[in-house]
Amino acid sequence: MVSFFKYRVIFSKSPFQKIKKSLIKAQNKYEIGGILLGYKILNFYFIIDVTIPKNINKKSMVSFVLDGEEHSKLASEIIKSYLYKPSVLGIWHSHICSGTTFSTQDKISNKEMACFLNGTLSMLVTMNNGKFFKKVYYIYPSGKHILCKTYKNLGNKKSLQITKTN
Repeated sequence: MVSFFKYRVIFSKSPFQKIKKSLIKAQNKYEIGGILLGYKILNFYFIIDVTIPKNINKKSMVSFVLDGEEHSKLASEIIKSYLYKPSVLGIWHSHICSGTTFSTQDKISNKEMACFLNGTLSMLVTMNNGKFFKKVYYIYPSGKHILCKTYKNLGNKKSLQITKTN
């Protein structure tokens, strides 16, 4: 049986590692998150960079609230550093216990972001026993969400080898 995913998300190595390092730094004590930056071509999303929180000490154990001012400033700095300016494609955040399922508050926030961007990506990540788990969803302005197929580009200099990660 062939599975069909309407949206495909390809992560370059750097943002994938930034998220992973942030989760390790938070030690599963805080929910953290940031902004996904990259390019959209048809139903393909290429994540080339992310914002990560500067100070995790002020974060919550039970919910994540994106510091809009901090992450907007970080995103703007990142965007300026690229010759071909990436766009804001969505958000990512961690859960410390409930896995990769959206909470009620997540659904409300996702819908607001999707209305603002006319559709968005929302990535949930967890770290359990040293293992990194993630799911990326496409969120419609209606709030409906569907799972995306996710790949990680290993950044091989000889070829653009892309490997499946979910």
